[in-house]
Amino acid sequence: MVCGNFYNPSTQYRGCQYFKWYDEDQCQWQKDVINQLLLDKKLLKCESEMLKVENGHLIEQKKIMSEEIEMLNLKLKLGEKKMEVPSYGSNEGQVHFTRASMLKVGLVLVVVVFLVKLFGHSV
Repeated sequence: MVCGNFYNPSTQYRGCQYFKWYDEDQCQWQKDVINQLLLDKKLLKCESEMLKVENGHLIEQKKIMSEEIEMLNLKLKLGEKKMEVPSYGSNEGQVHFTRASMLKVGLVLVVVVFLVKLFGHSV
């Protein structure tokens, strides 16, 4: 059962019917503004969808790169173990080629090459 102050059960109409709503026709600038806002809304929706797709691609690339990094780290660990040169006899003569020592050697080589190119002298 529907009830209210101005409800007519025979017509099922609600309202006092005292006030009349009056809207003037829209001006051209109002139509233009509304059309521009609707266009902006559509463009933003398209841009949002494109960004969602791009985000999905970036997430996939991140997963692939993470797997690649894990694989490279594993190869690095295996490579460091292979580079160990055991000594025969005591532990004092044992040489370990670690990543840090290889980076230092590489850095020294880069500096030497840079200085040679800078000063034009050959070694």
